[in-house]
Amino acid sequence: MARAWRTQHSLHKRPGTLARDRSAIRGHIEPALGTTPLSDLRPQDVQRFVAGLTQTLGAGTTYSVYAVLRSALRTAADLELIERAPTRGVRLPPIPKTSVTVVRPEDLVRLADATPVSWRPMIFVAGVCGLRFAEIAGLRVGRLDLPRRFVHVAETAPQVGPDRAEPKTASGRRSVPIPGFLATVLEEHLQTIERADDDALVFTASRGGRLHAGNWHGDVWKPAREAAGFPSLRFHDLRHSAVPLWVEMGANLLQVSRWLGHSSVQITADVYGHLFSETNDAVMARLDLTFRGLAGGG
Repeated sequence: MARAWRTQHSLHKRPGTLARDRSAIRGHIEPALGTTPLSDLRPQDVQRFVAGLTQTLGAGTTYSVYAVLRSALRTAADLELIERAPTRGVRLPPIPKTSVTVVRPEDLVRLADATPVSWRPMIFVAGVCGLRFAEIAGLRVGRLDLPRRFVHVAETAPQVGPDRAEPKTASGRRSVPIPGFLATVLEEHLQTIERADDDALVFTASRGGRLHAGNWHGDVWKPAREAAGFPSLRFHDLRHSAVPLWVEMGANLLQVSRWLGHSSVQITADVYGHLFSETNDAVMARLDLTFRGLAGGG
């Protein structure tokens, strides 16, 4: 059942998603439920399956595996193979909120200094422009508009499958402004690339080719963050760190949402809205000065 569902629903999925679905089916769903006839499956069976997952997996992975099973069962119900999907009332473990470490500009500089020169600009592209690792790994020379100070995000570097892929959403295709200092850093970096035509990768693995997150994090990122004094810092935390920096420099919610590539402003507000509330005092102080001036300084 699950294998048939995966075949039927694989047409528009990205290679990484397909690999995750395949792992969930082969590693968890089939061993636990593969011998149970579809018509005999009950909500309590699914609940026991979820409980079993929590014994060895974290909450996030448990939810991911369950999502594959749920989708397959709902498809079976839609095709009238079963009367209804046996997923009603199934309870999942709460997913703990991820702790985010925000680094300041001086911390970014320290991290960059601790990173080997070939990948040093990546620290600033993530921490100043807010790009994800896959977007940085997939960045091509032709996507850098250094005279106008923009980086155009038009593709990513998947960890499995083809060398390049479209961003997950239409809003993921975007143009992000870059400050002058970073344009200079990138210009100097491009001069070190042997084949710097428009289609060349801006950043590559040590032996060439696309960067793979696992290898790069172990060989480059982990030593750099430890040397800089941030032993538990995630590379993705640099993307989170860009947002308060933008807000502090005067960016508005719409700009932040567009630069991050969010599909809606509401997503940005849900995650980062608290940063904008911190500007209330500054805004009110300026309004106060304006009207006091108009009222003759009263």
